[in-house]
Amino acid sequence: MQRGSFLIILVAILLSGLGVALVSVSQQSAVKDQAVQTWHETLSTITRAEAPSAPADALPIIEFEYEAKGEKHQANQLLWGTGIFRDAYQKADGIDVVVADVKGNLTTRTFSAGQKLPVQYNPTNPSEAVLIVYTGSAKRQVRLFVIGVICVLGGLLAVGRTIS
Repeated sequence: MQRGSFLIILVAILLSGLGVALVSVSQQSAVKDQAVQTWHETLSTITRAEAPSAPADALPIIEFEYEAKGEKHQANQLLWGTGIFRDAYQKADGIDVVVADVKGNLTTRTFSAGQKLPVQYNPTNPSEAVLIVYTGSAKRQVRLFVIGVICVLGGLLAVGRTIS
């Protein structure tokens, strides 16, 4: 086998692997979005809200308590889904957290100890809960899937041309 053929096959394999990974991510995202739609909502109480001291990209510490199915639970998951944490600012009475959605729109949410907020929890595992839910864009999932399929087909086509 010539060196050029070997490189083409190597690139084709890498391209196909990338394609498979993108298809997998798009499917996992869709499954998560469907699952969170069945979660229940209850009221929580923020027990701790602190901006990260360092580094700048660290997530804030937000802990909360809630009751689900007659039992008390504690959790600290801020985001679920496609929301992207951007920044947190310490204030005298709590913190402001800046989150971006899939379109880049920024939202600022304020959290402070003692504050009552709705929380989404998993009815099959009530100890799993989250304060902010962003379900993914169906367009984003389709784009990832299509790009993944194109990568796989491109990789297979490159291998086929090299072999023949």
